[in-house]
Amino acid sequence: MGVPNSQPSTITIDDSELHQQVLDIIQGVLATADPRSEVRRRLLRHLAENPGHPEQALLDHLRDRNRRGGNSPGPAGHGARLDSHT
Repeated sequence: MGVPNSQPSTITIDDSELHQQVLDIIQGVLATADPRSEVRRRLLRHLAENPGHPEQALLDHLRDRNRRGGNSPGPAGHGARLDSHT
């Protein structure tokens, strides 16, 4: 018995599942962040800039945090890069 030779070994996530996960993350950040916090304000700005596309808003927010150094600045105060393993 052979293994079907048509599908590469990748993980597929249903778009609706991914969409719900993104909404859960956004809701969690907004619910726990101080209403006056810069993080909350920037996330809301990204959501306003990407109406109907929360995935893009969250991605932009994470990229923005990375460019600013997030909570973990790298050597000499430079922004840390995203670790692809976390």
